[in-house]
Amino acid sequence: MRRSGRLRHPGELGLALDTLILNDKRIPLATTSVVAHGGSHKKRNLAWIGGGTGGGALIGALAGGGKGALIGSGIGAAAGTTTAFVTGKKNVTFSAERRLRFRLRQDVTLQG
Repeated sequence: MRRSGRLRHPGELGLALDTLILNDKRIPLATTSVVAHGGSHKKRNLAWIGGGTGGGALIGALAGGGKGALIGSGIGAAAGTTTAFVTGKKNVTFSAERRLRFRLRQDVTLQG
């Protein structure tokens, strides 16, 4: 398992089976893991940062001309980056009723 970063590194969730309960008996298992990966942060972050930069430049240009646009774009980029950072975590989930396939890594003996 890896937690989601705020600006980069999507989260990761892995499942493996270690016990099977059959007729109230615990049978130890060793299986491969099934892993789900979170979505990318890239597009969302670019939208926040780019939108903040453009909006800041526009407001700065209206308020103070060229120099105001330069200052406003820097402030807008900082605001967009902060927003992307604060809202950036994405949870990783397995959807309900999703079929998961595990493979045994060692033989299992069932007593009959």
